[in-house]
Amino acid sequence: MATQVKSFYDKFHKKEEHKVVILMAKNRYDFLRKLLTDQEGKVLVIGCGSRDEMSILNHKCKGVGLDISRTAVEKSRNAYPQYDYVVGDAMNMPFKKGDFNCVVCSEVIEHLPNEEKFIESVNDILKPGGRFVLTTPNWLNWYGMARFLGEAITRKPVTSANQPIDRWTNYWKLKNNLGSYFEIKNKWGLWFFPPFGRGRYMIPEQMIFPIVKALNPINKLLRKVFFPFGHMLALDLKKRK
Repeated sequence: MATQVKSFYDKFHKKEEHKVVILMAKNRYDFLRKLLTDQEGKVLVIGCGSRDEMSILNHKCKGVGLDISRTAVEKSRNAYPQYDYVVGDAMNMPFKKGDFNCVVCSEVIEHLPNEEKFIESVNDILKPGGRFVLTTPNWLNWYGMARFLGEAITRKPVTSANQPIDRWTNYWKLKNNLGSYFEIKNKWGLWFFPPFGRGRYMIPEQMIFPIVKALNPINKLLRKVFFPFGHMLALDLKKRK
């Protein structure tokens, strides 16, 4: 399974993205960068990707990027050479107990085969009182409704970009799974627009991107008030002692 997943993401990180998808990613990077403004010490970015995941770190961080895709790691290293990188599986991370001050896992946990085991592993590699920043897709929104209908009609999984594993959640389930190891310090919802299609069936970017960009400030205002209903959930967590 791990070999299949690695092969998928090596190809995935060579593709061009729709402008709305890029805007979604930019919103997420901007949000995480602001959240980590004062973070110091050794920080692990799980799923460092091939774009700008490492841009969320500030100059006080000793950053380490981990990704299962060598293609992603090479692209990230070229863009952000000041950090260290590891090609590896998030389910079998090659780090020591208590190695990190902070772990960031953004849009990755839903693609892993065992969420509970992964959360336990993150707890192990964090120092006492360490920080865990997590974002993941949420069922309770327009995207979740569209996916539910798509799966009901086709009677097969409808995953984002046809990814092998794409297990979405909701705030209450996620809170329950994290509760044994982490305390929730803060929470937000990200991205409240409806979906604009999927893959090659997305509305042409020339038509929809100017509208989404113009309305984006309203989207950002909804983050705290309607957090359980954002397409992405964002949690700032602290390791329990």
